[in-house]
Amino acid sequence: MLKSLLLSALLASVLLTGCNSGSANPTPSATHKGTQTPSNQSLSLMQPGLGEGVFILPNFLVRFPVYGVQIIALGQNNTDKLITSPEYVTADFFDARGQKIGSAFGLLNNVPARSVKIFLMAGTDRVTNYSKVTFQILGITDGNPDQAKIKIGPPTVFNNVSGTHVRVTIENTSENSKSIVLIAGFFDANEKIIGSAIGGRLNLAPGMHELTLDSEETISDYKYVQVQLDSL
Repeated sequence: MLKSLLLSALLASVLLTGCNSGSANPTPSATHKGTQTPSNQSLSLMQPGLGEGVFILPNFLVRFPVYGVQIIALGQNNTDKLITSPEYVTADFFDARGQKIGSAFGLLNNVPARSVKIFLMAGTDRVTNYSKVTFQILGITDGNPDQAKIKIGPPTVFNNVSGTHVRVTIENTSENSKSIVLIAGFFDANEKIIGSAIGGRLNLAPGMHELTLDSEETISDYKYVQVQLDSL
């Protein structure tokens, strides 16, 4: 139930999103890449046998669509084991007085050993005046064996007047329709995430499909782009 509700919220976030490039001071419809980038912040995982502090967040972006907030986070599995169980993650935003003003939520799952994964967090609170954000893992949701049944082809990046977009071919190799969220991360030469594009599809039928991921900001000076399945 928890995972279904969270997937519905993430899909709503993708379908309603709209963001433009911003400055160091967060404003509505902006992307904030400023001082709130964590320095390898550790998270304690709930998966049995992995211990504490084995998943770190090297950096992230905070985006302000007109309806609320999104976080595009880069997570690193700092263990020699696959993280299989989806971890329910929350981000809490605080103002300059230390008062909590909002939250965002997301899922971490299927992260290979010693690997990095991009994941999406979303919330409906207006937190454009935040000065600090903290992350924690609240628990495990049920796994989804159908993750491996969504195949993603090589990305094609293009720009137009509305921003930067990523087009991919995806294949649902299962026998049932699936609702999915895809996220593309743009990385610089230092392996830092500098931009993102998001797309989703409700009730994706079995077979081949083309999907476009959108960012209303123009992303340049990136070294490579990586597309991943964020939620299913």
